[in-house]
Amino acid sequence: MQPKILFLSPYIPYKKNSVKRDPLDIFYYRNTFDQGIFQLRQTHSWHPLHYLAQNLGVYSVVLENPLFKQFKNEVKKGGYDIIAFTFTAVLIKRLLKMVRWVKKMYPNITIIVGGHGTTIFDTNFKDAKALKNKVDLICNGEGLEFLKSYLKEHWNIHKHPEIRQDLIITKNSFFRSHISIFKQFSLVSSLGCKNGCSFCATSHFFNKKNIRLLSSQKLYATLKQLSTKYPDICSAIIYDENFLNDKNYILEFINYLDKDPELQNKIFLTIFSSVEAISQYSIEELIHCSIGTIFIGVESFDNQIQKTEFLHKRKGKNIFELFDSLHNAGINTLGSMIIGWDKHSKANIHTEISNFIKLNPTFYQVVPLHAVPGTPLWKKLKSQNRLIHNYKPEEDGVGTINFQPKNFSQLEIQNLVFKTYKELVFEGGPWPFRVTENLYKGYLAIKNHPDKVIKKRAFVYNKMLKTILPLAIISRLLFRGKNFQNRWTYTMKHIAKNKKGLMIFSFVKGILLLPLIYIIVTIGYLHHWLSPYGDQPETIKKIYRNQKIK
Repeated sequence: MQPKILFLSPYIPYKKNSVKRDPLDIFYYRNTFDQGIFQLRQTHSWHPLHYLAQNLGVYSVVLENPLFKQFKNEVKKGGYDIIAFTFTAVLIKRLLKMVRWVKKMYPNITIIVGGHGTTIFDTNFKDAKALKNKVDLICNGEGLEFLKSYLKEHWNIHKHPEIRQDLIITKNSFFRSHISIFKQFSLVSSLGCKNGCSFCATSHFFNKKNIRLLSSQKLYATLKQLSTKYPDICSAIIYDENFLNDKNYILEFINYLDKDPELQNKIFLTIFSSVEAISQYSIEELIHCSIGTIFIGVESFDNQIQKTEFLHKRKGKNIFELFDSLHNAGINTLGSMIIGWDKHSKANIHTEISNFIKLNPTFYQVVPLHAVPGTPLWKKLKSQNRLIHNYKPEEDGVGTINFQPKNFSQLEIQNLVFKTYKELVFEGGPWPFRVTENLYKGYLAIKNHPDKVIKKRAFVYNKMLKTILPLAIISRLLFRGKNFQNRWTYTMKHIAKNKKGLMIFSFVKGILLLPLIYIIVTIGYLHHWLSPYGDQPETIKKIYRNQKIK
């Protein structure tokens, strides 16, 4: 007989909060924070659950973000032999409640837990101890091989489907609304990171190792399959903490793309990488790799901080020149900065903030230094007795400060974070203008390039410009920063000079769109504040029968 597996995330609803106080990393509002009607809502799925379910040779069901009643009903009627949970530390109380119910009602069901939340088992929290004693197995690390080994040992199952990834589509919409502006499909090419930053849960979870899930050929083939399945989607997120690190892997991937110019010029990849890794490549190679946006951990500009915190990933090209070269080629950036390092002081913090604003990242993330339970940073701060008293994981979150900074109060750190967000928007404007500026500069820079692939990319930039320009035009009516206004005027004059018809059409379209966007956003906010639980992630159930095995 074969077992039936139920893959679960913790239940909803989550507590309703303002954007500033939202403790959950469910909505990526931070990347466009404080941009008014242009602030985006990006929801992401519990991708690991679907990856595991679709690659095991047994009947599996994924149920993510269920109400507690939905969770109980699914277990009651499902006849499951195994329930596998994933979670983050902030959700441990919810998971404990679910596990206790299962053990009470169905004691013969095997319970397995995995995910980054398992780092909390390295601590002495009461809930962590209770959960650890209730579950049957804990997966620390890569889940697929763990489950395959378990099924082989306990159920004599040896055969599984050919590895595939067809994960839930990511939707980007105006904040608090569910009306998509654009969609992206997602792939996970590897797990873990060798950089070993002290604050990084991912690097700690995988013990500073990088586990490759997709070869370069398989990555290309999966992109091709998804592009065929979703012909209207032209963007993909590749989850890999440092995608560009292995140059041989990337050059091999580029070789596959070069043989498929249709895919190469259709798909724009959003990737994660480091200054050190990016510095290995020419702009031409990055364009051949179909890269559209790069998430870059800036963390700090201070040489002493980079040295004492072992931020080796910041080695390489001058970061200001790197960001400028990417923008000038039409490649967007998502810069991430941390405030609250021990060597941050009232004397240098404003220089740090000013430098980050000068980078002019297309999208951004500014967060306080945060100690995730179990990480090296957590252990260090604990040994120094600097963790906050009465710390409760369920009240923690990526935007909170769970320790005592050396030279600031916790409130001062929070105020500096929001001050940085405010100045980023004031000086640089909202994302529609930032993207437009990059696309137009990229178009001008490569439209006459002798390389056919790169010249074709200029044509794609021009096509994208037609879509985003109306929003960029009306952004001038809503944002008042002097630097933003000067750049807006310069860019629009150049576009109008070379594309007069497009400029007139986009201006009219933008003026017509403005009231519509206000209505959409206003309805979204009203729904959030008037409904009992506000904006919540979608409940998703998906069945994987996996009858075809190798």
